Amino acid sequence: MNRLITGTLVVAMLSVGALNSFAVQHQQGQQVAAAAATTITGQIIKIKNHNLTLKDQSGKYHVVSFKDSSMIQGLKSGDQVTVAYLNGKASSIQKVEGSTSSSSSNKPM
Repeated sequence: MNRLITGTLVVAMLSVGALNSFAVQHQQGQQVAAAAATTITGQIIKIKNHNLTLKDQSGKYHVVSFKDSSMIQGLKSGDQVTVAYLNGKASSIQKVEGSTSSSSSNKPM
């Protein structure tokens, strides 16, 4: 009888531990998925050493690194872009259609 009770308790404890472990892994997976969807839209302030400094609509500055120079091909300071990133590293950089840089909008016609 004691073996039956002990065996049942061991199985119950292992089951609770496994469920707890699954819940933690599932929660961590959701956090990673949420982080993967991070995007920001802002004006390019500076491009230097594979880093892009952006100023968002609220005036906050963000520095995002990029690994490949082709990601910023055709972009310059003043352009409005939308950047998708994870852990501070850009996965895509897209110019906002219809945006013009502040330097070109000040040119006389």
